[in-house]
Amino acid sequence: MIVGRPKAAVARDHVRRVNRWTDIAAVQADLEELPPGIFAGLDAAVLALDSLGARFIGTRLFLTARVPHVDAGVLADHWHARATVSAAVPDGACQVDTWSGTQLARAGEDVGMPCVAAETGAGAPSTLAMGHAAAALAAHELLALTGAIADGPRIGEELRLDLRRGRYDAFRLPLAAACAADHVLAAGRVERLDPSCLQASLGALMSTCGAGADTSVVLATRAVVALAVCEACGESTGPYLLASALETCPACGMRLASLRRVRRLRWGEAAPTVARRAASAWFRAGDAFALVPATEPARATLFAFPPPPLQWEPGAPWDGAAERFARLPKSFDLRRIRTLRIGVLGAGHLGAALIEQLAPLPWQGMLIVDRDVVEARNVASHSLAARQEEAAG
Repeated sequence: MIVGRPKAAVARDHVRRVNRWTDIAAVQADLEELPPGIFAGLDAAVLALDSLGARFIGTRLFLTARVPHVDAGVLADHWHARATVSAAVPDGACQVDTWSGTQLARAGEDVGMPCVAAETGAGAPSTLAMGHAAAALAAHELLALTGAIADGPRIGEELRLDLRRGRYDAFRLPLAAACAADHVLAAGRVERLDPSCLQASLGALMSTCGAGADTSVVLATRAVVALAVCEACGESTGPYLLASALETCPACGMRLASLRRVRRLRWGEAAPTVARRAASAWFRAGDAFALVPATEPARATLFAFPPPPLQWEPGAPWDGAAERFARLPKSFDLRRIRTLRIGVLGAGHLGAALIEQLAPLPWQGMLIVDRDVVEARNVASHSLAARQEEAAG
């Protein structure tokens, strides 16, 4: 029975069915609960998500991990497929740069002061045809980003395919000086932290990393509550804790509700409340944060904790299987592909179409992430689910 199975597992089964050589890691998890460190070993990745909030978090994850990526999507009602290419660099363009204030609000974000990611409904409608059209755009750019084909990637551009009118267009995206996705996460040098730093206090950690009162702390994915209100007495407070760690009202002991969550904050504002807390109150293994000096913002530094090990299912030995790929175009560098690890975030209608196109190539590794399970309403536009349901029936 395909309905009820994790989408990541369905995708994993397909990859292994058509490709016995590639290492596979299939993860069922919400993106905000994943530390950016687990993506650091990827050579390139694709965001194949229709939730604005998830796309926002995915962009931050890749910027923090310094992973070049493609953001793909469809507007099935209009027969539009699109892909945006980002190199994960400090001054690069990305799909988030072009979001309007209204779009960011729908995603639960504030321009310039990222807030909490929120779900925006049941997701965008799609069809198999539109999923495969967007997947083809994204697959080409992923291959180009990794150097697996001779074509150069269209970094900083949005590629759009209008199937209704038979048009293909490319648009140069503007460079946003105050990008809501915090490109500062991709800026400056990276300092590796010892795992023991998670047990130190936040105050000690920030002091060791050189944070002053006016230094901005930019968190990679999870947000802290900058303003909370008591549901009983109405008193407000700035706990500067993760929402899951909220405590009771200091005035009456009743429940606190978060009003504003942020991922960029001034250390001097948070320090009086949380400096004595353990660093684990904000961070986990594989997490990262950037410190941006108020006087020299260009000298931002990213501090990263060692990531937890990712469980890869090893593929079979290569053993001269190159003959199987003899009919690939000459522009495909098979030897290069064998050295690459790629990621696909989202295994729904679009991610499934993308995985179907990428899975036959003998990558060194493929990471697949999705939090959801297959529902009955997914099957009509989910190529892998439809295929496996037919095989099971």
